Amino acid sequence: ARKAAAAADVILHVLDKTCPDIEPEPPCGVLTFDVYNKCDLGGFAIPKKANSFAVSARTHEGVENLAHAIAALCTESEDGEIITNQRHISALFRAEKALESALENIDNNTVDCILVDLNAAYDALGEITGKTATEDIVNGIFANFCVGK
Repeated sequence: ARKAAAAADVILHVLDKTCPDIEPEPPCGVLTFDVYNKCDLGGFAIPKKANSFAVSARTHEGVENLAHAIAALCTESEDGEIITNQRHISALFRAEKALESALENIDNNTVDCILVDLNAAYDALGEITGKTATEDIVNGIFANFCVGK
């Protein structure tokens, strides 16, 4: 859990508002939102600090404010599209690796060898755009989505 938290973009540090003395320390160096649950019960003041949110899991009070704060992170930090599909992410990593290989070998290989890497990058990106598709990709689409006949 600590390893995953250290690699996270943001941590939702959820605290039970009815137990104010129990506040374990979240990992340092990662943007943390302190989320105080059970705000519908009253009786405990939420600390007034940046990135603190009072919510109720039962009534959903305050959840929209937390959702907006999380969404703002995406719009503030991204200049392009947000990739959420695991197949697309995998294709982007393969394209990046192929392009890096082409750049590394550009000075000491023939054009034909460089074209192999460039073609691999093109194919990987084509899986996202629909320009190229292997039989495995087509089978995956039919297996994972309801496609009418």
